[in-house]
Amino acid sequence: MMILPLAIGALAVLITLCYASYLDIIDRRVPFVTWIPMLVVGIPAAALSFLYINGGLTLFLGYCGVAAGIILVIYFNDRDITSCLQLILPAGIIIFELLLGLYFLALNLPALALVYGIGSVILVVASVLEFRGRKSQFIDLWPLAFFVLVSAGWIYAAI
Repeated sequence: MMILPLAIGALAVLITLCYASYLDIIDRRVPFVTWIPMLVVGIPAAALSFLYINGGLTLFLGYCGVAAGIILVIYFNDRDITSCLQLILPAGIIIFELLLGLYFLALNLPALALVYGIGSVILVVASVLEFRGRKSQFIDLWPLAFFVLVSAGWIYAAI
């Protein structure tokens, strides 16, 4: 049962990459909107397969935390944050990351709790800088810092 969502996600990736390759050959440009169908199909399919692995609620929630970071990167991409209402989604994602940290702390997984706690701080700083409109190196590098931190935390937890 868990292989079917992964197969659907892999098929979505394959179709998207074929279409992106075609656009690249024709125009030498692949618009960002090309990747959205793959994300809409692939992220939930992978989350569903993680949920079925060994009754993996912990793995599922950890993946949702990483997916929330991806959603925030997409949200900030080419968007001018000018009002406080536009910070509702980032605030929800930051609260979700903090709750994940508390969940992992309750499961006695302090490394993952620390990872999601530090990750939420990174997201807070990125959201504030995006709201203020300040251009800095942090604005360009925070997705990399967040995903390296989360990946290292999951590798440490797996060992």
